[in-house]
Amino acid sequence: MSSIYERITKLCNEKDITGYRLAKDLGLSPGFITDLKSGRLKGMSAVKANKVANYFGVTVDYLLNGEEKTPDTDSVERKEDEQLKLADSLFESLSEEDRTLALAFLKKLAQSQ
Repeated sequence: MSSIYERITKLCNEKDITGYRLAKDLGLSPGFITDLKSGRLKGMSAVKANKVANYFGVTVDYLLNGEEKTPDTDSVERKEDEQLKLADSLFESLSEEDRTLALAFLKKLAQSQ
């Protein structure tokens, strides 16, 4: 069992989610976590590491090496910029009808908080 797997499991437990939920939320193969656990995977690509780290709000360094769990302010700002760029890109890929539905959903979500 890899230490990366152990850190991901700890982060999942802290967030009260399963590895399956993590994989589904990030668009990863459900077998990804199982492969880490069994040792079939010794690490992960930079893209996957970044996705997982961003999902949990930790640094890639923490995820891979166990160092520095909380990102610094610059890292948080970069993450927010990346999230906005991703949201913009996803929004642009939607049809006009789906954009209208997405905006209505986001407005309702904002009102409920």
